[in-house]
Amino acid sequence: MIARLGMKFWQDSCFFSRLSDNISLNGKRHCSNLEQSYVMPNGVNLIVKQGDLTKFEGDCIVNAANEVMLGGGGVDGAIHRAAGPQLREFCLQHVAASSSGVRCRTGEAKITPGFNLKASYIIHTVGPIFGNVQSPHLLLTSCYKNSLNLAEEQNGKIKTIAFPAISCGVYGYPKEAAMEIALDTCAQHKKRFLTHISFVLFGSDIYAISVNLQIAPARLSMQIDYQTNEKNKKTMTIQIKKCI
Repeated sequence: MIARLGMKFWQDSCFFSRLSDNISLNGKRHCSNLEQSYVMPNGVNLIVKQGDLTKFEGDCIVNAANEVMLGGGGVDGAIHRAAGPQLREFCLQHVAASSSGVRCRTGEAKITPGFNLKASYIIHTVGPIFGNVQSPHLLLTSCYKNSLNLAEEQNGKIKTIAFPAISCGVYGYPKEAAMEIALDTCAQHKKRFLTHISFVLFGSDIYAISVNLQIAPARLSMQIDYQTNEKNKKTMTIQIKKCI
Protein backbone atom coordinates (compact mmCIF):
# COMPACT_ATOMS: atom_id res chain seq x y z
CA MET A 1 0.00 0.00 0.00
CA ILE A 2 1.06 3.58 -0.56
CA ALA A 3 2.11 5.45 2.58
CA ARG A 4 -0.05 8.42 3.45
CA LEU A 5 1.10 11.91 4.28
CA GLY A 6 1.67 12.70 7.94
CA MET A 7 -1.44 13.94 9.70
CA LYS A 8 0.42 16.94 11.14
CA PHE A 9 0.77 18.43 7.65
CA TRP A 10 -2.96 18.36 7.21
CA GLN A 11 -3.80 19.59 10.68
CA ASP A 12 -1.71 22.67 9.87
CA SER A 13 -3.57 23.24 6.60
CA CYS A 14 -6.87 24.97 6.00
CA PHE A 15 -7.97 21.87 4.07
CA PHE A 16 -7.94 19.61 7.10
CA SER A 17 -9.45 22.15 9.47
CA ARG A 18 -12.26 22.76 7.01
CA LEU A 19 -12.95 19.04 6.73
CA SER A 20 -12.92 18.65 10.51
CA ASP A 21 -15.63 21.29 10.83
CA ASN A 22 -17.95 19.29 8.61
CA ILE A 23 -17.55 15.61 9.38
CA SER A 24 -16.19 13.39 12.11
CA LEU A 25 -14.06 10.32 11.49
CA ASN A 26 -16.23 8.16 13.73
CA GLY A 27 -19.21 8.84 11.50
CA LYS A 28 -21.44 10.16 14.29
CA ARG A 29 -21.98 13.52 12.62
CA HIS A 30 -23.87 13.50 9.34
CA CYS A 31 -23.33 16.08 6.63
CA SER A 32 -24.81 15.75 3.16
CA ASN A 33 -23.73 17.21 -0.18
CA LEU A 34 -20.04 16.98 0.64
CA GLU A 35 -17.62 16.72 -2.24
CA GLN A 36 -13.85 16.64 -2.64
CA SER A 37 -12.20 16.85 -6.06
CA TYR A 38 -8.58 16.11 -6.97
CA VAL A 39 -6.48 15.56 -10.07
CA MET A 40 -4.47 12.33 -9.95
CA PRO A 41 -1.01 11.96 -11.53
CA ASN A 42 -2.57 9.98 -14.40
CA GLY A 43 -4.58 13.08 -15.34
CA VAL A 44 -7.94 11.71 -14.22
CA ASN A 45 -10.14 13.80 -11.94
CA LEU A 46 -10.90 11.87 -8.75
CA ILE A 47 -14.07 12.93 -6.96
CA VAL A 48 -15.28 11.67 -3.60
CA LYS A 49 -18.76 12.74 -2.60
CA GLN A 50 -21.46 11.77 -0.17
CA GLY A 51 -24.75 11.03 -1.85
CA ASP A 52 -27.01 8.64 -3.74
CA LEU A 53 -25.22 6.65 -6.45
CA THR A 54 -28.46 5.97 -8.32
CA LYS A 55 -28.82 9.72 -9.01
CA PHE A 56 -25.35 10.09 -10.54
CA GLU A 57 -25.50 12.20 -13.71
CA GLY A 58 -22.72 10.79 -15.83
CA ASP A 59 -21.95 8.09 -18.33
CA CYS A 60 -21.76 5.03 -16.08
CA ILE A 61 -22.26 3.80 -12.54
CA VAL A 62 -20.76 0.65 -11.06
CA ASN A 63 -23.02 -1.79 -9.26
CA ALA A 64 -21.75 -3.85 -6.34
CA ALA A 65 -23.61 -6.88 -7.63
CA ASN A 66 -23.89 -10.52 -6.65
CA GLU A 67 -22.90 -13.37 -8.94
CA VAL A 68 -26.38 -13.97 -10.39
CA MET A 69 -26.83 -10.28 -11.32
CA LEU A 70 -30.57 -10.28 -10.65
CA GLY A 71 -30.65 -7.79 -7.80
CA GLY A 72 -30.12 -8.05 -4.08
CA GLY A 73 -29.77 -5.84 -1.05
CA GLY A 74 -27.92 -2.60 -0.43
CA VAL A 75 -26.51 -0.75 -3.44
CA ASP A 76 -27.41 -3.65 -5.75
CA GLY A 77 -31.08 -3.53 -4.82
CA ALA A 78 -31.20 0.27 -5.00
CA ILE A 79 -29.72 0.26 -8.51
CA HIS A 80 -32.13 -2.42 -9.74
CA ARG A 81 -35.09 -0.49 -8.33
CA ALA A 82 -33.94 2.78 -9.87
CA ALA A 83 -33.11 1.22 -13.25
CA GLY A 84 -36.46 -0.55 -13.41
CA PRO A 85 -37.49 -4.14 -14.20
CA GLN A 86 -35.88 -3.89 -17.64
CA LEU A 87 -32.48 -4.36 -16.00
CA ARG A 88 -33.35 -7.72 -14.50
CA GLU A 89 -34.98 -8.81 -17.76
CA PHE A 90 -31.89 -7.80 -19.74
CA CYS A 91 -29.64 -9.81 -17.42
CA LEU A 92 -31.89 -12.85 -17.74
CA GLN A 93 -31.99 -12.69 -21.53
CA HIS A 94 -28.60 -11.31 -22.56
CA VAL A 95 -26.01 -12.18 -19.90
CA ALA A 96 -24.92 -15.80 -20.13
CA ALA A 97 -25.25 -17.83 -16.93
CA SER A 98 -23.53 -20.99 -15.77
CA SER A 99 -25.49 -24.08 -14.75
CA SER A 100 -25.54 -22.70 -11.21
CA GLY A 101 -26.86 -19.32 -12.35
CA VAL A 102 -23.59 -17.40 -12.07
CA ARG A 103 -23.40 -14.53 -14.56
CA CYS A 104 -20.47 -12.63 -13.09
CA ARG A 105 -17.80 -14.28 -10.97
CA THR A 106 -16.17 -12.51 -8.05
CA GLY A 107 -13.67 -9.95 -9.32
CA GLU A 108 -15.12 -9.86 -12.85
CA ALA A 109 -17.22 -7.14 -14.49
CA LYS A 110 -20.15 -7.06 -16.93
CA ILE A 111 -21.86 -4.13 -18.64
CA THR A 112 -25.55 -3.42 -19.25
CA PRO A 113 -27.61 -0.39 -20.29
CA GLY A 114 -28.67 2.00 -17.53
CA PHE A 115 -32.37 1.94 -18.47
CA ASN A 116 -34.21 4.36 -16.15
CA LEU A 117 -31.04 5.70 -14.54
CA LYS A 118 -29.52 9.04 -15.50
CA ALA A 119 -26.34 7.11 -16.31
CA SER A 120 -26.30 5.45 -19.73
CA TYR A 121 -24.48 2.32 -18.57
CA ILE A 122 -24.13 0.09 -15.53
CA ILE A 123 -20.99 -1.93 -14.95
CA HIS A 124 -21.71 -4.80 -12.57
CA THR A 125 -18.87 -6.23 -10.51
CA VAL A 126 -18.89 -8.74 -7.67
CA GLY A 127 -16.76 -7.92 -4.65
CA PRO A 128 -15.27 -10.54 -2.35
CA ILE A 129 -16.98 -11.59 0.87
CA PHE A 130 -14.33 -10.82 3.45
CA GLY A 131 -13.33 -13.92 5.39
CA ASN A 132 -14.91 -16.27 2.84
CA VAL A 133 -12.25 -16.19 0.12
CA GLN A 134 -8.50 -16.41 -0.26
CA SER A 135 -6.62 -13.23 -1.24
CA PRO A 136 -9.61 -10.87 -0.94
CA HIS A 137 -7.34 -7.90 -1.68
CA LEU A 138 -6.51 -9.32 -5.11
CA LEU A 139 -10.17 -9.96 -5.90
CA LEU A 140 -11.17 -6.47 -4.79
CA THR A 141 -8.39 -4.96 -6.89
CA SER A 142 -9.71 -6.97 -9.85
CA CYS A 143 -13.18 -5.49 -9.33
CA TYR A 144 -11.85 -1.98 -9.83
CA LYS A 145 -9.37 -2.86 -12.58
CA ASN A 146 -11.89 -4.84 -14.61
CA SER A 147 -14.56 -2.17 -14.20
CA LEU A 148 -12.21 0.61 -15.36
CA ASN A 149 -10.91 -1.47 -18.26
CA LEU A 150 -14.44 -2.39 -19.34
CA ALA A 151 -15.37 1.29 -19.31
CA GLU A 152 -12.37 2.11 -21.51
CA GLU A 153 -13.35 -0.67 -23.93
CA GLN A 154 -16.49 1.28 -24.84
CA ASN A 155 -14.28 3.51 -27.04
CA GLY A 156 -15.10 6.88 -25.57
CA LYS A 157 -18.75 6.30 -24.72
CA ILE A 158 -17.81 6.28 -21.04
CA LYS A 159 -15.75 9.23 -19.85
CA THR A 160 -17.29 9.66 -16.40
CA ILE A 161 -17.82 6.73 -14.04
CA ALA A 162 -19.00 6.46 -10.44
CA PHE A 163 -18.26 3.69 -7.94
CA PRO A 164 -19.77 2.68 -4.62
CA ALA A 165 -17.57 1.33 -1.82
CA ILE A 166 -17.41 -2.24 -3.11
CA SER A 167 -17.60 -5.01 -0.45
CA CYS A 168 -17.85 -2.50 2.41
CA GLY A 169 -21.44 -3.34 3.33
CA VAL A 170 -22.74 -6.80 4.19
CA TYR A 171 -19.65 -8.36 2.57
CA GLY A 172 -17.71 -7.10 5.56
CA TYR A 173 -14.47 -5.81 4.03
CA PRO A 174 -12.72 -3.43 6.47
CA LYS A 175 -13.58 0.00 5.12
CA GLU A 176 -10.19 1.69 5.28
CA ALA A 177 -8.41 -1.26 3.66
CA ALA A 178 -11.08 -1.52 0.96
CA MET A 179 -10.99 2.17 0.08
CA GLU A 180 -7.21 2.23 0.01
CA ILE A 181 -7.32 -0.54 -2.61
CA ALA A 182 -9.99 1.38 -4.52
CA LEU A 183 -8.08 4.66 -4.59
CA ASP A 184 -4.72 3.05 -5.34
CA THR A 185 -6.22 1.18 -8.28
CA CYS A 186 -7.75 4.35 -9.69
CA ALA A 187 -4.46 6.25 -9.28
CA GLN A 188 -2.59 3.52 -11.16
CA HIS A 189 -5.13 3.21 -13.98
CA LYS A 190 -3.74 3.97 -17.44
CA LYS A 191 -6.51 6.04 -18.94
CA ARG A 192 -7.61 6.18 -22.56
CA PHE A 193 -10.97 7.93 -22.48
CA LEU A 194 -11.91 8.31 -18.81
CA THR A 195 -11.73 11.87 -17.51
CA HIS A 196 -13.55 11.61 -14.16
CA ILE A 197 -13.74 8.79 -11.61
CA SER A 198 -16.19 9.39 -8.78
CA PHE A 199 -16.90 7.58 -5.55
CA VAL A 200 -20.46 8.30 -4.47
CA LEU A 201 -20.72 7.12 -0.87
CA PHE A 202 -23.84 6.93 1.25
CA GLY A 203 -22.42 7.04 4.78
CA SER A 204 -20.50 9.84 6.47
CA ASP A 205 -18.02 7.35 7.96
CA ILE A 206 -16.91 5.87 4.63
CA TYR A 207 -16.82 9.38 3.12
CA ALA A 208 -14.47 10.63 5.84
CA ILE A 209 -12.24 7.57 5.53
CA SER A 210 -12.03 8.00 1.76
CA VAL A 211 -11.23 11.71 1.86
CA ASN A 212 -8.37 11.15 4.29
CA LEU A 213 -7.00 8.29 2.18
CA GLN A 214 -6.96 10.60 -0.84
CA ILE A 215 -4.06 12.56 0.61
CA ALA A 216 -1.53 9.87 -0.33
CA PRO A 217 1.06 11.66 -2.51
CA ALA A 218 0.95 9.05 -5.27
CA ARG A 219 -2.75 9.75 -5.74
CA LEU A 220 -2.47 13.53 -6.01
CA SER A 221 -1.08 15.99 -8.47
CA MET A 222 0.51 19.21 -7.22
CA GLN A 223 -2.82 21.02 -7.15
CA ILE A 224 -5.82 20.08 -5.03
CA ASP A 225 -9.22 21.68 -5.56
CA TYR A 226 -11.56 21.71 -2.58
CA GLN A 227 -15.25 22.31 -3.20
CA THR A 228 -18.16 22.52 -0.82
CA ASN A 229 -21.88 22.81 -1.46
CA GLU A 230 -22.56 24.92 1.61
CA LYS A 231 -24.21 28.35 1.37
CA ASN A 232 -20.86 30.09 0.90
CA LYS A 233 -19.68 28.27 -2.17
CA LYS A 234 -15.91 28.43 -2.33
CA THR A 235 -13.10 26.82 -4.25
CA MET A 236 -9.81 26.33 -2.45
CA THR A 237 -6.49 25.51 -4.09
CA ILE A 238 -3.58 24.11 -2.10
CA GLN A 239 -0.11 23.93 -3.60
CA ILE A 240 1.95 21.04 -2.22
CA LYS A 241 5.64 21.80 -2.61
CA LYS A 242 6.95 18.92 -0.54
CA CYS A 243 5.47 15.68 0.71
CA ILE A 244 6.23 15.04 4.35
